[in-house]
Amino acid sequence: MVMTILATLAFTVAAVSLNHLNFTQRSLNGHEAQRAAESTIALALKELFEDSRYGEIRKVTNSLEYRSERGAIGHLTFWPDQATQWKVDRSTNNLSGTNPTEGYDSQRPLPPAAVQLVASGSYRGVQRRVETVIYMPPFPYAIASAGPLTSTGGLEVGALNDGGDIEDLSLIDSNDLVSAHIVSNSSDAKALSLGPDSLITGDVRAHGGILLDPKAVVHGQIRGNREAVKIPKEEVRSYDPQLLGKPNLQNISPGKIDAPQFEGFVRSPGSLVVSNGLNLNNGVLYVDGDLDVSGGIQGSGALFVTGNTHVGGTSDLTTDNSVAILTAGNVIIDGSDKDTSHFQGMVYSEGDFKANHIDLLGVFIQNGPTHTVEINDSRMISTPDLSDLQVRVIPPPPPLSSGNIYLTRDGDPFPTGKKPDSKGPIVMEAYPVVGGGWELSDPNTATIYSLADLAAVKAKVFELWTQADNHHLMGLDKKAGRTRRFSVKKKVSAAKLAASLDTILAGVTPRPAAQSQIVTPGTKAEILDLNPSRFLSFKDRMRILYWRS
Repeated sequence: MVMTILATLAFTVAAVSLNHLNFTQRSLNGHEAQRAAESTIALALKELFEDSRYGEIRKVTNSLEYRSERGAIGHLTFWPDQATQWKVDRSTNNLSGTNPTEGYDSQRPLPPAAVQLVASGSYRGVQRRVETVIYMPPFPYAIASAGPLTSTGGLEVGALNDGGDIEDLSLIDSNDLVSAHIVSNSSDAKALSLGPDSLITGDVRAHGGILLDPKAVVHGQIRGNREAVKIPKEEVRSYDPQLLGKPNLQNISPGKIDAPQFEGFVRSPGSLVVSNGLNLNNGVLYVDGDLDVSGGIQGSGALFVTGNTHVGGTSDLTTDNSVAILTAGNVIIDGSDKDTSHFQGMVYSEGDFKANHIDLLGVFIQNGPTHTVEINDSRMISTPDLSDLQVRVIPPPPPLSSGNIYLTRDGDPFPTGKKPDSKGPIVMEAYPVVGGGWELSDPNTATIYSLADLAAVKAKVFELWTQADNHHLMGLDKKAGRTRRFSVKKKVSAAKLAASLDTILAGVTPRPAAQSQIVTPGTKAEILDLNPSRFLSFKDRMRILYWRS
């Protein structure tokens, strides 16, 4: 009996020990699988650090597999079919989105400016899952200065949840403003100084000291002698359209210019003085020098200035007006009265930034540690849309020139008011090739036809024109020292068209092969992303909203 009891006890102890051993081993295997899943998340973050649009377009190459030295495997993919094969929920990148989108779970939409990463890890039959949601918040400051920030008085800083159709900021009650913050990275004892009648609806932060007038009001926290914050850094010269090879770049002469209207990319190799206002029609002006504008800035676009920038006068305060100014030197914006003088957009300066007697709607950044920000009797309002500023640049139509054939609906070479994504002029370009033969560019199919001779060009144009929904063919003749416009109605014979093309294409200068200069109809506007947060690195911007394993 005793021996039986001891034997039973021994078997029991052995079984318990074996179960404990199995539990311990399974736990260790689980830890290894967990590490594999977390390592795969880390690989995805590395990809996003290098390209924040990674995984935005769901394709098979946007899949990651991790293998540890011990043989653990981790999987993560943005491709639905691959997710099914690996038996892992797909990840979703909505960082550049403006609306919520559906992730792997239709009941949990992913907010804009966020990415959802889901990874699985497995080791010796044990599975683990890790999910995280990373959020990229908008730039948190209405005013950010690398140097001292000073206001002699009358500064108001606030934010609107929705800019809406703002026409008069003076009608906005201060009680309607939500928190907007200001910061100075200066280490001076007076890094941030606010004069009387100043109102800051959010926090006031400085790396150095903060000096407040007794009549200054701060609704948020006062944070002096704190760690410096990350301030966006941008290279103004990196936007030089000439260096970037922008198509249809318009080069203008430096000096004085009256009431210009710019569209597309425009470049001045020297300083410009603008009188009676500057109008940007979805345009970009690059000035390699100083820029002085009187009469304000209208429209939508961007200014890149390698020297100093001065803007005086008023601008209409409408949702259609938003201008980004990026200057390597100083920026001065002068108004006559903050109730009637406005600027709407974003300002980036590496020199001094001064604003006087003006309403400023947008974001204002100074990134020159030895320079200052001085704002007097001005109101600074931040809105979500201007904190995420994107500039549409619409290329202008090319000028008529010998060798270009225009097919238009109404016979006019450039229908007025047409947007680049609507039906405008169709430009076909023909030219002889150096060494022999001709080329004909058809923008409808983005095709360059290599043709034997001018007769073949005529035949091809007739073929393409009869297929097009256009009424006229137009071109220029530069014979006899003057320019004449030719218009050919549709439904003419090939012979009559050929005779017209003889006139249009006479004297065209030969070019190297594949040197077409046409602008494709329907060309979409180029988008310049000038969100201040974009100038910060991914790791400096990211915030973890959710982590679950």
